[in-house]
Amino acid sequence: MLQTFPEMLIYYWPKLIAALYFALLNTWIMKNYKNRTQLVGMAISLFFISSAFLSIPAEFLFTKTYNGAMHLINYSDESNIVYIFWSSFSDYLVIFLGSLAYIKIVKLNPITSATVYLEYVCIERLCMVLAIDQLSYLIIYALLQAVFFALMHKDLSFMMGSASIRWDRVLLYLCGLLFILDSLYAAYYLFPELGTNVINAPTLLWIDSVALITFAFILGFMKLSIHEGKLHDSRLNYMRKFQEGQEHIIQTFAEISEAKSGETGQHVKRVAEYCHLIATELGVNEDEAACIRVAAMMHDVGKLMIPREIIEKPGKLTEEEYEIVKTHTTYGDKLLSGSDGHIMQMARVIALQHHEHWDGSGYPQGLSGDDINIYAQIASVADVYDALASDRAYKTAWDPKRVKEEILRKRGSQFSPVVVDAFNSVYNGMEEIRLQYKDDCPVSPVTYSQDQSQTTRMLHSL
Repeated sequence: MLQTFPEMLIYYWPKLIAALYFALLNTWIMKNYKNRTQLVGMAISLFFISSAFLSIPAEFLFTKTYNGAMHLINYSDESNIVYIFWSSFSDYLVIFLGSLAYIKIVKLNPITSATVYLEYVCIERLCMVLAIDQLSYLIIYALLQAVFFALMHKDLSFMMGSASIRWDRVLLYLCGLLFILDSLYAAYYLFPELGTNVINAPTLLWIDSVALITFAFILGFMKLSIHEGKLHDSRLNYMRKFQEGQEHIIQTFAEISEAKSGETGQHVKRVAEYCHLIATELGVNEDEAACIRVAAMMHDVGKLMIPREIIEKPGKLTEEEYEIVKTHTTYGDKLLSGSDGHIMQMARVIALQHHEHWDGSGYPQGLSGDDINIYAQIASVADVYDALASDRAYKTAWDPKRVKEEILRKRGSQFSPVVVDAFNSVYNGMEEIRLQYKDDCPVSPVTYSQDQSQTTRMLHSL
């Protein structure tokens, strides 16, 4: 029995080499994230918190406390059961503390970091099960690390940076592997004859085979998890590119419809960004808010079907002309009705309902309250805010503060109360968007007196 810590360091010299390998490999993986000084400090820290190194002082302290406790209570544990439980507890405590330190040092996702740390712990434990002396431990460790590196080195960058791998599942399986390996190693304490020449070779071969096969299954599971993560990322990239392409087509189509009415494509962008901002304030998740941003670009696509001379008419619309303008909502519904997909269906309902009023006085269906789709409720506020704050062929732009007051005044009548409250909360952000996407070539509005009929035309034709 080794009595001093220096003696243990000399006896366990292969573990010091394993600790050095752990430190250098992890530092090499992190080389693109740290400067040279940070890397040196990281390498030193990783050496001392590696499971291979920590197991040496942990065993020294464990032995001292165990022997002291047994002497104090005058108890002899010939079955080694108490020894195994005490050893396992101290061992797992050291692993837990080491993994926490590793998480703090590498500063990656905690689950990912804990999983990576536990991989090295399991390899080190497997070496302890298979080895018969210090030299064989070092040889087996080198072989296992070579196999592991050969299988995983192409995936190291992906493993460290991807959020698609279910690291929680891998961590759970590694915990199971650690328990199996420790249980196999404990057999040497429960059955001391395993460490002698009394027992036959097949028994030792059976223990080693169980350890190797279990480790191989876990390694295979890790490769499968990485493969699934890559497939997930490839699907996300495909969908992202598809969505970007779809967004570009939608924006171009929307700009064509806006250009027909004498407006610029910047109106489309502003309304889209307003909708995204308001939706986020309402608690809509980011994916759905991103869809609303794209779909809202199509809110006035039905204007393609309305004669330009009516849309740009500077004076008051006749009753007949006003009824024609109102049909742009149903035209938008029809134009988008043949398109599948979540975004296009969202765009369709916005195009149809964005002129419905909370009190039921809107068009085309006279919907009221929450019978109006929430996406259309959002687009209604966003569209009116931008239309009133922008120059149009039939009016000059209102002061933004006046627009805000008008929308707040229409809370509960024209607009949804909760949407107006969200608009009020993000008003400063909407002003930033309005200034960011200012019209390059503003419309030159026709000058006329702001009588009640023209104000009504502005509010009702939007």
